[in-house]
Amino acid sequence: MPTGVQRRNVIVLVGIAILTMGLVVTGIVAMRASANRAMCANNLKQLGIGFHGWHDTSGGLPPGFVTTPNGPNDWGPGWAWGSLLINYLESSDYYSRTKQNLPIEVVENKYSRTIPFRFFRCPTGSAPTTFMLYHRTANGDPLAPICDIAASNYVGVCGTTEPHVEGDGVLFRDSKVKFDDITNGLSNTLLVGERSFRTGESTWVGAVAGAGHFPPAGSGFAPELRDSANFVLGTAGGMTDGATKPKQANHFSSNHRDGVNFAMCDGSVRTLNKSISGDVLRAMATQAEKDNGGEN
Repeated sequence: MPTGVQRRNVIVLVGIAILTMGLVVTGIVAMRASANRAMCANNLKQLGIGFHGWHDTSGGLPPGFVTTPNGPNDWGPGWAWGSLLINYLESSDYYSRTKQNLPIEVVENKYSRTIPFRFFRCPTGSAPTTFMLYHRTANGDPLAPICDIAASNYVGVCGTTEPHVEGDGVLFRDSKVKFDDITNGLSNTLLVGERSFRTGESTWVGAVAGAGHFPPAGSGFAPELRDSANFVLGTAGGMTDGATKPKQANHFSSNHRDGVNFAMCDGSVRTLNKSISGDVLRAMATQAEKDNGGEN
C-alpha cells in the first residue's frame, strides 16, 4: 500500500505532467497559428508581385473587374483582377482554357471558374473549394442557381465606396489606376485584403452578372442584399471600429487572432490589428487624401 507521502508525490507528478502537456499543446497551437499567418502573408506577397508585373506590362493596375458598358450584358463578362493576374502568379494552361470574351457562368468556362489556386486561399480562411452563386430575392432568399465558382479569401480594395460604383481606392469596375495616381504613397495604400468566409463570400474569378451577395448564416450582419461586385472587392466604408471589426459582408475580416493581412501597393504585406482606427483604415483604403474632415 502506498503511503500518504507517496500518494502526494504521485499527485504532484500527475499535476506536473498535465501542466507540461498543456504548455506543449499551447505552444503547438501558437506555432500553427504563426505558420498559418506566415502562409497567408506569403500568398498576399505573391499577389503583390503579380500586380506589379501587370503594372510594368500594362502601365497600370488591372481592373477590379471587367464589364462592357452599354453592351447587351452591362455587367458582364465580369472577369476580375484575380483571373487577370494568373500568368503573373503561376505557369499554367489557365488562359488557353479560358474564354474571357464570354461570361464567367457559361459552360465553356467551367474549368476556369472552379480551379482552386492555393495562393487565393488563407489556411485559416474557412473557405470551401467552390460555392454556388444564386439569383436572390430582395430578402436574400436564393432563387435559381447560376453557377459554381472557386472561393477566395482575398478581395481587392475599392476604397470607401460600395464596390459596384467607381471607387476611391485602387480597384473598382473597369479601373486602371497607375502608381502615379496614388498620392497617399504606395507603402501606405491598401491593395488587397483578407476576408473570412464566415463573414462574407468571395471569389478571385469575377463578378457574375445577377449573382446576389448576402451575409452568410451566423455572421450576425444585417440582411442586406448586394450585387456581385462584392464577391471580388471589399470596402472600408462603414468600418468605423477599425480593421478587425467588420460590420457587413463586404468588409475585410480575418480568422487570424492578431489582425487582418493586407497587400500594400508597394508590394509589402502588413497586418492591421485592433489598434488601427476606422479613420486610419479608411484613409489607407483610398488612393488620394480627401478634404472631408477625416471621414473617408
